[in-house]
Amino acid sequence: MGAPGAREVDPELLDAAVSQLNAIYVRRGLQTARELVAVLVETFWNGSLERALTGTDRHATFQALRGRGDLQVGYATLVRMLRVVALLHRLQLGEQDEEEGLSFSHLAELLRLKDRDREQELAEQAVAEKWSVRDLRAAVQAANGEVVVPKGPLRTLHTGLKRSTRVVQQAIDDARALLDDPEERAAADDVLSELDALVARCAELREILEVAAEGGTG
Repeated sequence: MGAPGAREVDPELLDAAVSQLNAIYVRRGLQTARELVAVLVETFWNGSLERALTGTDRHATFQALRGRGDLQVGYATLVRMLRVVALLHRLQLGEQDEEEGLSFSHLAELLRLKDRDREQELAEQAVAEKWSVRDLRAAVQAANGEVVVPKGPLRTLHTGLKRSTRVVQQAIDDARALLDDPEERAAADDVLSELDALVARCAELREILEVAAEGGTG
């Protein structure tokens, strides 16, 4: 018997997985931030989060974390964690349900809000309406008066092509080492077949775009 939901989408299984993943992410994401911030605040600012928020750019030893290659979390991430935990302290959300509360990523989006007086309003709305991070981002952009132009098919394609170019370049860089592996060599024919198909479709797309760029109708 195959794995559940392997051949067809199982909505109930999908809902259950999302629920569990969100619960872990909300709990552990924020918990990790709280624990790291507690260490930072106690170590560099004698336990004062307020001093930490106003003194990150004036604390030489804290800034020296940037140069520590053995630090497994980025300096910018630590600064963002300080701001997220401070925001969480400002918000009056009570005890958050593990499955429905705001995640670290939600709170990071709220940090982009220009009008701090609206933080509570948007946070409560996000919880009540179970907004995704993307939903909250859109609300923050609207509150900030930002005009967001949705990506059209070609813009989306452009993004995908840039990603594909990076993947291909990495494959080129690794090719010789990969082909020393018998299992990788066995996959070469399959890759060549896909490449041929991709090149043919790209050539077809290129002709269409060239005609359009020249003002023709194709």
